[in-house]
Amino acid sequence: MSVTLIKGERAVNFIELCKVKISLFSACSALAGFLCSPDHSPVKTSLLFGGMFLLASGSSSLNQYQERNIDILMPRTAERPIPSARTGAFQALSFSCLLIGTGTLVLAAAISLAAGMLGLGTVLWYNGLYTCLKKKSAYAILPGALTGIMPPVIGWVAGGGVLTDPCLVYLCCFFFLWQIAHSLLIIIEYGKEFELAGLPSLTMVFTSRQLSRITSIWIFAVGIMCLLLPLFVSPPPLDLWLVLLMGVFLRLTFSAGQLLQDRSIAYSTLSKSLYAVMSIILIALTAPESLRRILSGQ
Repeated sequence: MSVTLIKGERAVNFIELCKVKISLFSACSALAGFLCSPDHSPVKTSLLFGGMFLLASGSSSLNQYQERNIDILMPRTAERPIPSARTGAFQALSFSCLLIGTGTLVLAAAISLAAGMLGLGTVLWYNGLYTCLKKKSAYAILPGALTGIMPPVIGWVAGGGVLTDPCLVYLCCFFFLWQIAHSLLIIIEYGKEFELAGLPSLTMVFTSRQLSRITSIWIFAVGIMCLLLPLFVSPPPLDLWLVLLMGVFLRLTFSAGQLLQDRSIAYSTLSKSLYAVMSIILIALTAPESLRRILSGQ
């Protein structure tokens, strides 16, 4: 019985290393780019999703290994598996290498070599460049946000899409804006913890009022991009999607207004709203082709 409990605890620890919610978002983002591409064959769908999930999980695990000495200094991250000593650092490193290697192999062998190389390049950008930059500059969120646009690019390339296609440009802009807005909300809420851990933070550059105003602009930009969705994604949504997108826009505009007026608000609630927006957009982009045709009246 005790052996079973120990194994179960270890499994939970490894799942925490994967940051499942973020990894699922990454895999769904790749799926969105793939289903919007010219050649989204059903055979590749599950392989692309699985490969991207493994790659994102491995990258998240490796990031926690890299930042284990910083995580232990912040209440927000002190209970993660490595700083809390629930998982050994070497175990986490081995686990992350296994996931990254398997994910890259799945993408390269089952999808295309280009998809595999782009996936591995994204890991190198995030765990190499960005992880080092954020220890040196408060503005590291800008290059860091570029990792957010790579999953849809990988999905698009997997479907034989051209990189200059307006649909892909739209997807990249949306994901970039969303990533920046999300990162800014985290900085507003936990910036002081970053400072205590010795990390440069935008809370050291801007006042709280200035940071709230900057964040409100980015959130409003995400709302505008939501309204532009029917112009770039085919088949275009019918009234149902238009009403839904308008509701998303109004919710984001309200959130941006709250920040702009510097009201006392729960930033975690705004973060949940942003995640809800992303979920709605991903559902719109990854809905089965038959369902999308029904919604578009075809």
